[in-house]
Amino acid sequence: MSSIDLARPHFHCTLSSWLNDVIPLWWNGQYHICFDHNPHAATWTEASSWAHVSSPDLIHWTRLSDAIVPGKPGEPDAYGIWTGCIVRREDGKFAAIYTGIERWKPSPFVQRQLLAVSGDLIHFQKQGIAIKDSPPNNDSDCWRDPMVWRDSDGKWRMIIGGECTDGKTGQILLYESEDASLERWSYLGVLMKGAEETGRMCECPDFFPLGDNWLALSSLDHTWWHLGRRVENKLETSAWGACDSTSHFYAGKTALDGKGRRILFGWIREARDDAALVRAGWAGVLSLPRIITAGPNGKPHFSPPDELLKLRHLKQEQKPSEKRAYPLQLEVESYGSITLLFDGGSKSFTFGPGRVWLDGSVMEHFAEDGSICRTERIYPEEPEALVFSEKDATVWTLAQ
Repeated sequence: MSSIDLARPHFHCTLSSWLNDVIPLWWNGQYHICFDHNPHAATWTEASSWAHVSSPDLIHWTRLSDAIVPGKPGEPDAYGIWTGCIVRREDGKFAAIYTGIERWKPSPFVQRQLLAVSGDLIHFQKQGIAIKDSPPNNDSDCWRDPMVWRDSDGKWRMIIGGECTDGKTGQILLYESEDASLERWSYLGVLMKGAEETGRMCECPDFFPLGDNWLALSSLDHTWWHLGRRVENKLETSAWGACDSTSHFYAGKTALDGKGRRILFGWIREARDDAALVRAGWAGVLSLPRIITAGPNGKPHFSPPDELLKLRHLKQEQKPSEKRAYPLQLEVESYGSITLLFDGGSKSFTFGPGRVWLDGSVMEHFAEDGSICRTERIYPEEPEALVFSEKDATVWTLAQ
């Protein structure tokens, strides 16, 4: 067996420890991603920091200093910095609004919505509590992951992921601020309730216009989309679905870039136990960027950005069945089905027409019709894979 880590991706962003939920932002020609991050081990911890990376091109990522770290005992984020967002205020400073964990164990579990401010998007100064308590119509076990935007009427609005008190459905809570510092917020009510099929919580919510409608995102097991008409302070949903057909892609959130593109990023979760993660020394992967537009039916359409074309190194015509040696970085495009077989054919994955990126243990498929993506994980035991195409296919080897 090769000493090379066959599972670790090359052109996907990873850290030398644990990462999970993503906080994306575009500013001044750079894509910024903060992650919930355990700086000490390749396993999850509630006492996470915000790791920070940036990229000019969605391909090459540079690690920056951690943006926010847990506070001292007794402070409202002493037990962890959880997910949130970063926006640019009217005064030109950047505001990070995030969930701080004030108390973890023993119970009660205490979450606060907190504010930190930066002049350079690198060094953040904590400003204290923006919202102290969950509203009474929400189960306080899930009251987290704030997302803020400047609305068309000039007011700042915030959504927070919640859980209905019946324990069956999630909900997204809406707040408003007329304070330019974003330090004071008023509760407006429930923006939307999810379907039972989308889970009992709405973690990592997002909200933005899409064509003639508005789209909300939430996560539990999968990342879900909820499409509908925005009527004042409510989203009247007419359809819902998954952004990805598997639960490997999670906590998806978007950023609007300088080209006006709404880009979805997600955390690609691991599918092996903690002992394997500790041995590997890393865990969690940033997904490939996915552009969201309104499809012909108004529902979200997912497509890869053109920047990924820069990864293409060598174009090859795919034979009907061909072995390829690890470490593998491939893009396969086909108008028929594509099957990837590993470990002598004992593990296989079949994808429909579209484009598949294979990078170590990560496979991401963009359906040809743009209706959905699919993410898979494979931890190969043998240093080769068999690529089988139903119809003519084109393969590119990839290099950064």
